[in-house]
Amino acid sequence: MHTTDLGALVGRYPVDNKRRRVLGLAYTIGGAAALAVGIPMMLSDADRPMLPGEPAYRAIEMVIGGLLGLGGLAVLIGVVLLIRAAQTRGHAIDLHEHGIVRHARGAAEAIPWRDIAQVVRQGNPQNRGGLGINFRCVVRLNDGRQFAFSSHTTRAIELAERLQTAVHGRP
Repeated sequence: MHTTDLGALVGRYPVDNKRRRVLGLAYTIGGAAALAVGIPMMLSDADRPMLPGEPAYRAIEMVIGGLLGLGGLAVLIGVVLLIRAAQTRGHAIDLHEHGIVRHARGAAEAIPWRDIAQVVRQGNPQNRGGLGINFRCVVRLNDGRQFAFSSHTTRAIELAERLQTAVHGRP
């Protein structure tokens, strides 16, 4: 099927990779800073002998553990966001009168409404969330394939509602 068979273009919904990149960089840099502070603190505290009557765990050890744990987690989340931003470069969904065109990995796929079996909204659409995991919409096709888009897609809630209305007759 060609995109011309789907009718006029109603709307374009690209993936907002700028937001994903900014968040990825912020998490990665913040996590690296926490690790840069936590690792020297851990190394300098490792050789310090315990004094008699001193508690088994000191407050500084909790601070060090927090810096290392949160720093490592932030770096991991940041790297994942940066990888996803690179993987989804150029991804978009074009909404037409009689179907959608999905742009992914340099290719465009025309999908008429009759080929869509189900549109399932998941998560809380009110909370935009920085990680893009608060809202997701899964589009299942009649041939068993499926694809999803998250709140990193521009106007994802609007797109999900329009897809549900077109496929199921209700938002």
